[in-house]
Amino acid sequence: RSRDICFTSLNFLLFGYGHSNISPEMESMNPVISFILDFLQVSRPGWWLVTLWLYLAPCGTKQDINLAGLLLVILPINVIVYGMNDAVDLNNDLKNDRKGNFVFGPKGWSKERLMRVFMPSIIMTGSILSYWGYRSMQLEYYVLWFLHALIVNYLYNFYSFSWQILLVLAGYGSVTLLSFWQNDGVGLGFELHINGRWYLAGCNQEYWIHLVFLLFRSQLWTDLLDYESDRKNRKWSSLSRLPSKALAQTVVLSILILETFWCWLQYYFYLGSGWSTLLCFSCMGCFLFISLEYAIPAKHAPDLTWLAMAQNAGGLYLAYDCWQRGIFVQ
Repeated sequence: RSRDICFTSLNFLLFGYGHSNISPEMESMNPVISFILDFLQVSRPGWWLVTLWLYLAPCGTKQDINLAGLLLVILPINVIVYGMNDAVDLNNDLKNDRKGNFVFGPKGWSKERLMRVFMPSIIMTGSILSYWGYRSMQLEYYVLWFLHALIVNYLYNFYSFSWQILLVLAGYGSVTLLSFWQNDGVGLGFELHINGRWYLAGCNQEYWIHLVFLLFRSQLWTDLLDYESDRKNRKWSSLSRLPSKALAQTVVLSILILETFWCWLQYYFYLGSGWSTLLCFSCMGCFLFISLEYAIPAKHAPDLTWLAMAQNAGGLYLAYDCWQRGIFVQ
């Protein structure tokens, strides 16, 4: 039993790889361990990188980062975001082969099992944010931030409309704002300079433009993986509304190419070598998409879980490089 727990924990640490159906022996061995594993799995360790990126952006080169805020957005807030989505998609996820691991979330869980980790996360997050807001004399900002997060998450999961993807930007972008407050920022941190440049939450305009590309292509690429099953189950995401998968692929590829071109412009004309790593990763994203969607036959496609692990390994270096250079706060 101890060996099973150690093996599961090791897989989890390796960027979220592991199976969702914990053995009955582990379930009965210790309820605390069972709760912790459930809590971690719903938080999607395979996608912690996204939250890490959003939180580190306004901290560029800052050494004394508030790690308590980072821990909050990685664990209980991620559980709220993904847990609500899992509860809504319980039946659809049963038919989804991607599910059932620490990258893409649980599969075959009961709603009661999900609520066991979802409700404590709501209480924990609300309490901690209220305390931080009171201590920093910005209570109204923290309360509004939490309400905003809940409303955006609710609308995304319970309502279907063509511009739903904008909710992804509104939700994830607010993580950067929370990081700004946690690292000595006040208010919205908006600045408009005489030369036309602007800053929001301590980050320059280049960060927010890149964030639009990053979130849109990541969300749409994920939606593309479920295109057939979403249309079959009449689950209307931003891509499943399109009449053909070929058109959906074209949309995602166009965003990837635009992101790469924009990063090249920043590298070549404006910001120099600080964008070299971002440009390389954008080019790699185009290469991977073309390879997986057009060049490699579906039956020979690599395991998505291992691809997610490789993406996280490279993404961690990218996050460190951008933070060290401070390219988003210059």
